[in-house]
Amino acid sequence: MALNANAVETPLTSEQRRELIQKLWPHLQKPPSSDNDLHGWQAYFQHYSDEVRSAIESDGGVNTTVRMHEDVIAIASSLEQRVAKHVIKKELFLLDTQNRSSAEKERMAEGSIKLVVRLLYMVDIGPVSQNHIPSLTYVPWVEEKYDVGTVLSQHFQKSKEDAGKVRFDSKFSAYNLERLAGVKIVWTNNLADHLRLVEDDTKLCIFHQTTFLKSQDGTAIPEGLAEETLRTLALLFPSRSKDRDAQKWLRSKLSDKKNSVRLDSDLLNIASLRLLDRKAEKFEYWRSELLTLKEIFDEPRPTSMRRLWHDRRNKVQWATFWVAMLILGLTIFFGLVQSIEGALQVEKAYHPVQ
Repeated sequence: MALNANAVETPLTSEQRRELIQKLWPHLQKPPSSDNDLHGWQAYFQHYSDEVRSAIESDGGVNTTVRMHEDVIAIASSLEQRVAKHVIKKELFLLDTQNRSSAEKERMAEGSIKLVVRLLYMVDIGPVSQNHIPSLTYVPWVEEKYDVGTVLSQHFQKSKEDAGKVRFDSKFSAYNLERLAGVKIVWTNNLADHLRLVEDDTKLCIFHQTTFLKSQDGTAIPEGLAEETLRTLALLFPSRSKDRDAQKWLRSKLSDKKNSVRLDSDLLNIASLRLLDRKAEKFEYWRSELLTLKEIFDEPRPTSMRRLWHDRRNKVQWATFWVAMLILGLTIFFGLVQSIEGALQVEKAYHPVQ
């Protein structure tokens, strides 16, 4: 099936999906060759379909030139060839056959580039679709003489924060962040929002598209960023965890129909990190975000007795607290018993039994 089909009229076939993957990421060493190989791409193509449909159907399609899948491929090819933004726009202006005004052509070209960047690199440039959470991060692309690779490199920079001797132990995980520190996980399809804390640090955005990340070798995404992002996911979602509750928790997240986005099921199969790879110095792009998360994790804000009961990282402190609570409870109990006995004795003194 050719990619000159309407991008929203019919669902993508398996053949179209395989061809799109090969066209969007021609450097992919092992492109999917069968339907089984496409299983991991389900979350990505849900994102693809949602974004394309939203762009084309919004306001009658006046915000994009994209109408067919091959339109996406054409713009993606220019982006991957590091063509400057103003040059891509001129190419899109030439597609106009309805004698639109300069302002209309500018709006459609801008919208088309933003759409394809969201599809090709899963990064938000400018206004976002309805499928994203509020207060997300935009990657600015103001200088039109720049190509997309320059823009992404300017945004995703290596951290200068001192890693010291910090190491993330096996208890540092998304499951425990939510269970012990009260940080709720919010899934995002915007790579620029990965590990971002929102709503007074009570929610953590996590980019979940693992299959997409594995396809990014040789693209305009800064070298090493996709691989390091995968390692942050391995840190937060250890596949070899012996904690059955943690695995059960992740499976419930993946199957939760209330999710605003379809999650990549490959989160269950990420290779675990070695002990040496858990050092903060091993993370260059996401180091600052991880260190901030560790601070929150190490000093959780207890909001319930249940959370206090489960938080046993410091066993001495945990035991001391609950022994003190037991003594307090017993003191209150026996104090109450003595008060009742005293009241009964007073009652008996005033009203002796005949």
